[in-house]
Amino acid sequence: MYSWTVVSGDGAGAMGITDDHGVATVRAGDALRRAPAGAFALIHKVTPSFSRIGYHYQRLVSAGHVNQANRHVVWAPVSGSTMNALPPEAFAAAVADLEAEKGRRHALGLPELRFGSEGQWA
Repeated sequence: MYSWTVVSGDGAGAMGITDDHGVATVRAGDALRRAPAGAFALIHKVTPSFSRIGYHYQRLVSAGHVNQANRHVVWAPVSGSTMNALPPEAFAAAVADLEAEKGRRHALGLPELRFGSEGQWA
């Protein structure tokens, strides 16, 4: 089974579970094309969890982003240990933290933090 997740810094995202890697790639790619610039997608190999409701994330299989010049999704296979990426829940928590910080900065009249095209906070 495969879990696909699309995450963006503005709180938008999408996710799903399927037993077919090709289907995960297509669905994540479609969602990624609809997501704001800077979003990324992760596909994990998963198994049902018998100790809790949900899935056990075995390993990250691939990561993708949209090439803004031609709007094609670029996928990169990922290899390494089974602990080479955080599960989507961790990304969702990080996005929620960023949104809370955005609201705090707005309330205080501070400039908004943005992730620049060079891969650094601006």
